[in-house]
Amino acid sequence: MAIPTLSGSVELNDETIDAVITEGGAGVYILGPNGVNGGVYVRFVGRSDVNLRARLKQHVGMHSHFVYSYADSPLAAFQAECKLYHHYDPSENVAHPVRPRNVDWKCPRCNLFDVQHRFLGEPVSF
Repeated sequence: MAIPTLSGSVELNDETIDAVITEGGAGVYILGPNGVNGGVYVRFVGRSDVNLRARLKQHVGMHSHFVYSYADSPLAAFQAECKLYHHYDPSENVAHPVRPRNVDWKCPRCNLFDVQHRFLGEPVSF
Protein backbone atom coordinates (compact mmCIF):
# COMPACT_ATOMS: atom_id res chain seq x y z
CA MET A 1 0.00 0.00 0.00
CA ALA A 2 1.61 3.25 -1.15
CA ILE A 3 2.20 6.14 1.18
CA PRO A 4 0.83 9.58 0.23
CA THR A 5 2.84 11.92 -1.97
CA LEU A 6 3.90 14.97 0.04
CA SER A 7 5.16 18.46 -0.80
CA GLY A 8 8.77 19.54 -0.54
CA SER A 9 10.14 20.77 2.77
CA VAL A 10 8.70 24.09 4.01
CA GLU A 11 9.78 26.20 6.99
CA LEU A 12 7.31 25.87 9.84
CA ASN A 13 6.29 29.44 10.66
CA ASP A 14 3.09 31.46 10.30
CA GLU A 15 4.24 33.33 7.20
CA THR A 16 5.20 30.29 5.15
CA ILE A 17 2.16 28.33 6.29
CA ASP A 18 -0.06 31.20 5.06
CA ALA A 19 1.88 31.36 1.79
CA VAL A 20 1.81 27.65 0.91
CA ILE A 21 -1.39 26.29 2.47
CA THR A 22 -3.85 27.97 0.14
CA GLU A 23 -6.73 25.51 0.38
CA GLY A 24 -8.95 24.92 3.37
CA GLY A 25 -9.97 21.49 4.49
CA ALA A 26 -8.37 18.19 5.35
CA GLY A 27 -4.76 17.16 4.98
CA VAL A 28 -1.77 15.33 6.45
CA TYR A 29 1.70 16.50 7.42
CA ILE A 30 5.07 15.43 8.73
CA LEU A 31 7.14 17.62 11.07
CA GLY A 32 10.86 17.56 11.74
CA PRO A 33 14.19 19.16 10.93
CA ASN A 34 15.03 19.93 7.31
CA GLY A 35 16.21 16.84 5.50
CA VAL A 36 17.90 15.99 2.24
CA ASN A 37 16.38 16.10 -1.24
CA GLY A 38 13.51 18.39 -0.24
CA GLY A 39 12.19 16.36 2.68
CA VAL A 40 12.23 16.39 6.45
CA TYR A 41 13.57 13.98 9.02
CA VAL A 42 10.35 12.45 10.32
CA ARG A 43 9.68 13.23 13.96
CA PHE A 44 5.87 13.64 13.99
CA VAL A 45 2.99 12.69 11.70
CA GLY A 46 -0.38 14.43 11.96
CA ARG A 47 -3.53 15.46 10.16
CA SER A 48 -6.38 17.88 10.13
CA ASP A 49 -9.90 16.85 9.20
CA VAL A 50 -11.11 20.42 8.68
CA ASN A 51 -8.35 23.08 8.54
CA LEU A 52 -4.80 22.06 7.67
CA ARG A 53 -3.48 25.63 7.97
CA ALA A 54 -4.78 26.10 11.53
CA ARG A 55 -3.50 22.69 12.62
CA LEU A 56 0.00 23.36 11.30
CA LYS A 57 0.10 26.70 13.11
CA GLN A 58 -0.40 24.85 16.39
CA HIS A 59 3.06 23.30 15.85
CA VAL A 60 5.00 26.52 15.14
CA GLY A 61 8.05 26.68 17.39
CA MET A 62 8.15 22.92 17.98
CA HIS A 63 9.85 21.91 14.72
CA SER A 64 11.66 23.75 11.96
CA HIS A 65 10.09 22.24 8.81
CA PHE A 66 7.10 20.36 7.46
CA VAL A 67 5.86 18.53 4.38
CA TYR A 68 2.18 18.13 3.64
CA SER A 69 -0.55 16.86 1.35
CA TYR A 70 -4.17 17.87 1.01
CA ALA A 71 -6.85 15.19 1.40
CA ASP A 72 -10.20 14.95 -0.34
CA SER A 73 -12.07 14.18 2.88
CA PRO A 74 -11.57 13.55 6.59
CA LEU A 75 -11.59 9.81 5.87
CA ALA A 76 -8.84 10.21 3.27
CA ALA A 77 -6.81 12.28 5.76
CA PHE A 78 -7.21 9.61 8.45
CA GLN A 79 -6.14 6.85 6.07
CA ALA A 80 -3.14 8.87 4.85
CA GLU A 81 -2.06 9.65 8.42
CA CYS A 82 -2.26 5.95 9.32
CA LYS A 83 -0.13 4.99 6.31
CA LEU A 84 2.50 7.62 7.17
CA TYR A 85 2.47 6.62 10.84
CA HIS A 86 3.06 2.94 10.07
CA HIS A 87 5.63 3.65 7.34
CA TYR A 88 7.82 6.04 9.35
CA ASP A 89 7.13 5.07 13.00
CA PRO A 90 7.75 8.69 14.10
CA SER A 91 9.51 9.15 17.42
CA GLU A 92 7.17 11.87 18.75
CA ASN A 93 3.85 10.16 18.05
CA VAL A 94 2.89 8.50 21.32
CA ALA A 95 -0.03 6.51 19.92
CA HIS A 96 -1.72 5.31 16.76
CA PRO A 97 -3.74 8.01 14.94
CA VAL A 98 -7.20 8.38 16.41
CA ARG A 99 -10.36 8.55 14.40
CA PRO A 100 -13.09 11.13 14.87
CA ARG A 101 -15.94 10.40 17.24
CA ASN A 102 -18.85 8.35 16.00
CA VAL A 103 -17.14 6.78 12.98
CA ASP A 104 -16.06 3.20 12.48
CA TRP A 105 -13.19 3.84 10.09
CA LYS A 106 -10.52 1.17 9.94
CA CYS A 107 -6.78 1.72 9.71
CA PRO A 108 -5.63 0.59 6.25
CA ARG A 109 -2.42 -0.88 7.72
CA CYS A 110 -3.36 -2.67 10.96
CA ASN A 111 -6.30 -4.14 12.81
CA LEU A 112 -6.12 -1.93 15.92
CA PHE A 113 -9.73 -0.78 15.69
CA ASP A 114 -10.99 -4.24 14.73
CA VAL A 115 -9.39 -5.68 17.88
CA GLN A 116 -10.89 -3.00 20.12
CA HIS A 117 -14.28 -3.50 18.50
CA ARG A 118 -14.16 -7.25 18.99
CA PHE A 119 -13.14 -7.14 22.67
CA LEU A 120 -15.12 -4.11 23.86
CA GLY A 121 -18.24 -4.77 21.86
CA GLU A 122 -18.33 -1.35 20.22
CA PRO A 123 -15.99 0.96 18.34
CA VAL A 124 -13.76 3.11 20.47
CA SER A 125 -14.36 6.82 20.04
CA PHE A 126 -12.07 9.60 21.18
